[in-house]
Amino acid sequence: MRKSGKSKWILRIGIIFLITVVAIVVAGNWFISSLFSRNEIVAQLEKNLNARVEIASIDFSIAPPSMDLRGLKIAKRGPAELHAIAHDDREPVTNPELEMARVKVALGLAEIFQRRLEVHQFDIVGLKAKMTIYENGGHSLEPLLKSPTADDSSQLADQTPAAEKVAEKPAEPTVSVADDEVFDAQQHERFIAALNSMSLKDAQLEIIYEKSDLKVNVSELNLRLHDLKIDPADLITSNEAKLSMAGMVDMYSVKGIHYTHIGLDGPGVVALFNPKTGALEPKVDIDFAIADESFINADVPVVNQAWAKLDFLKDWGVSFGSLPERASFGRSKSLSVAYHLGKVTIKKPISIWYGDWEVALLGNAWLQTGNYNHDAMLEILAAERLSQKTLKEATKLAEYVPNDGKEKVIKEITDNWYRGERLVAQLHSKGDLSKPDVDLLNKKPDIQGAVEDAVKDQLKKKGGKLLEGLLGR
Repeated sequence: MRKSGKSKWILRIGIIFLITVVAIVVAGNWFISSLFSRNEIVAQLEKNLNARVEIASIDFSIAPPSMDLRGLKIAKRGPAELHAIAHDDREPVTNPELEMARVKVALGLAEIFQRRLEVHQFDIVGLKAKMTIYENGGHSLEPLLKSPTADDSSQLADQTPAAEKVAEKPAEPTVSVADDEVFDAQQHERFIAALNSMSLKDAQLEIIYEKSDLKVNVSELNLRLHDLKIDPADLITSNEAKLSMAGMVDMYSVKGIHYTHIGLDGPGVVALFNPKTGALEPKVDIDFAIADESFINADVPVVNQAWAKLDFLKDWGVSFGSLPERASFGRSKSLSVAYHLGKVTIKKPISIWYGDWEVALLGNAWLQTGNYNHDAMLEILAAERLSQKTLKEATKLAEYVPNDGKEKVIKEITDNWYRGERLVAQLHSKGDLSKPDVDLLNKKPDIQGAVEDAVKDQLKKKGGKLLEGLLGR
């Protein structure tokens, strides 16, 4: 059956409409690409970062409006002569400090035609970074994020090729950290107000702590900030974003001992700015689920030194051997964490099991990420069977204490060392996490001293009676 004339016209109009849309999109992409070349974008970045920037490719799209950067490398800043050369004419970067496989940015369409890039969302994929955390809290990547000096900036002012120079336009907000300032919400009001979400996918970080025996590798890191509700003019009531974060954390000694392998995944909230000053100052609260394959090695210095504090139990006749190489997580499969100004706080207790022994980290333990100083209250709890065996052996020793001294010694043991049916050692750890200072808080029962005191008591009594006999009393 033939189609009616009306149907043919509708079909033709539809085809023409589709062709027109495709043509507009293609033309729009070409137009945007002509507005923002790779040389120009790199030049603008290097005016605001104390670094050399390399981009493998840039693609623009008008439907939806976006910019897609691939092969982004950030390296230490080169000499002024290098930065005066257009990006496409330089030798490639060979030793980047930061690498990103892809950076995708969602843009405001209206602003593009005003030759402005207003960012509504950006996603970073495949970030790779190596950094050293210094003892004073700074880190090795900080110099890259600072603004260039005035001398360097003047050298950079004319590096865009003449064919790509454009009319003067208002400077766009950029994230830069000068020597005496940090990223400020009030100074970047348009950028903050426009941003809806940001994400980091499949990132890898290698972190070394200066003057410490610790190295941390973070892999498979995925982080997303969304539902940003931030009003730079009213940060007291509007300064929050939702956060989701997942990754694998491996901690090593610099000698290669594998201390931890912990998988974390959970939601949280973050207040991004100081409400009084407007400075970027993230305050994070997050609740992680701990992956089943997670473990902590018994060679972790805090655990190792805490275990050594229980050596005196061997004097009671208790033989408990050495800790197993690895421990699994015990009572809790979750980790509640807060972060602010470089300080990580474990808000709720967590525990791990080493065979018959449970090591519990109590709530409000903290770690300063800059120098890895820490302060934590710990408990080591024996399994019920081992606890009763230990009490039995201690009671046998107390049998040597005559008279009412026996009950006194046993009460001292149960009051200071037992909670219900379990033996509990209480400890305090502080200082450098790689070389902690661990103190035992329980009072050690002095069974030997009690026996000696009781014997002296008896000798005094017997000596007194002998003296009375000699004096005829």
